[in-house]
Amino acid sequence: MWNFSFIAFTLLTLLASEQSAAQHIQVGSPLEQLTRERQLMTPSSIRYSMTVRPMGIYRGERDSLVRFLSPDTVQQDLIPGVLSVQPAQVDLSFNSYRPFGWNNGSMITAKGLQMRVSAGMHYRTRLFEVNLQPEFVSAANRPYSFSNRFGGTVKGAYTKSFLGQSYAEIKLGKVGIGFSNENMWLGPGQKSALIMTNNAPGFGHIYIASREPIKTPIVDLEWKIFGGGLDQDSLLNSESNFQQNASFTRQWRYLNVVTLTLKPKFLPGLYLGFNRALQFYGNKEDSSIVGFFNKYTPAVSAFFKKKINTQIDAPSENDGQDQIASVFMRFVLPKERMEFYFEYGYNDFKANTRDLIQDVQHSAAYLVGFKKLTSIKNGIYYTVSGEVVQMAQSASFVTRNAGNWYTIGSGSILQGMTHMSQILGASSGLGNNVQSIQVERVSGVNRIGFTLMRIQNDPKGIQGGVNNIWISPLAWTDIVYGPNIQWRFNNLLLRGEMQCVHSNNYAWINKNQFNLFTATSLIYKW
Repeated sequence: MWNFSFIAFTLLTLLASEQSAAQHIQVGSPLEQLTRERQLMTPSSIRYSMTVRPMGIYRGERDSLVRFLSPDTVQQDLIPGVLSVQPAQVDLSFNSYRPFGWNNGSMITAKGLQMRVSAGMHYRTRLFEVNLQPEFVSAANRPYSFSNRFGGTVKGAYTKSFLGQSYAEIKLGKVGIGFSNENMWLGPGQKSALIMTNNAPGFGHIYIASREPIKTPIVDLEWKIFGGGLDQDSLLNSESNFQQNASFTRQWRYLNVVTLTLKPKFLPGLYLGFNRALQFYGNKEDSSIVGFFNKYTPAVSAFFKKKINTQIDAPSENDGQDQIASVFMRFVLPKERMEFYFEYGYNDFKANTRDLIQDVQHSAAYLVGFKKLTSIKNGIYYTVSGEVVQMAQSASFVTRNAGNWYTIGSGSILQGMTHMSQILGASSGLGNNVQSIQVERVSGVNRIGFTLMRIQNDPKGIQGGVNNIWISPLAWTDIVYGPNIQWRFNNLLLRGEMQCVHSNNYAWINKNQFNLFTATSLIYKW
């Protein structure tokens, strides 16, 4: 009976007749930012939760601004379907003193000048969609000052090509099945997320996901299940090792993730969800595991196990898998043109209920934030947004070390939650706490703003001795501030930001330093 009900629900989902999304909105793009703000103005026009990205664009939402930020359709009769040209994009960044960066995908965290170039084509039919958009990165990767706890010798100029934001998808009504190399973002955060952001390059993965919200009598659902291989870049120092040279051997890892967002019908504007990720070394897969789903979707099949093995309650039965998981909430208040959200996660299994009750904060991290829009006059409005990310350990680290959040203190994966030596989650750095606030003036696609951030670099790292409770005698804190701009010049969109980084006790040594970080993007629409 259960199997019949499940099959019936699946068929109804696939055959649903609501108009479907036409393409993916790339993570971190101007269109994604505009879509989020429009939901605060008229939430009924944007049906996505903004917690499972990349997301799609509804054809009915293609007004003048959306059309400007979308691919240009090519008039042709050679092949059936719609062929479009993606805007050409050149990204430039510069660090004057030391590595610094934020949500920059395939670009690396390095000193000096860096450039990324991307362009591509998009093609779709009623049942199929493909986007080819490779990226090329070139960075000076110059030497910089480092200490015995942060940074290391670099290997000089860096160049690399990536598949970038490419994907191919089979469309089955409201469900999509495909292969993708796109950057993904899980959770409600604007500047950070606990499990996955566009901090690292995209990685090849196979997925099955809702292409748009799936409506039921009680809730609307958005979900995604994907699995892919993670790699290590031997040319780069590792972010999971504080930008130091990594001593672990290069070997590929398999990552499986499931994410689900629910929108209850009885509470408009509320989104609830969870993320769960499991990774393990590909060459150490347990041969005793049988069945496709148990082998390749452990993040899902683990929910149906009678027992989850952990190193606490069964050291000899540890399955070599590292887990990271979170729950989240996003609440949109349309009358106030405001949203607030939080995400709370653990980077390790709880052995049992007693373990959870005794030390709730052990191996935990959280994120909270908000965004507020003013009244719109003549198409002009102001935004105020803020976010707090707490990645440092709780006070119980003195007696029970949980390690840094992306490396998992007693974990099996030495590289931690990384790809190409960059952290998959929050880009602020390993074990860091961040507080940020931003104000912007918006008129169409044009915007001018100012950002202020405070970054506490690994304040609960195990250092020193028992007499100072294992806390480093020096606290490394960055104060970051500067303007940002986005402006349209006919077919050219300019995006730029400048951030002044004042470091107190840089690299945990008694030394204050200043770093100038700039980032510029030139997006040309054909």
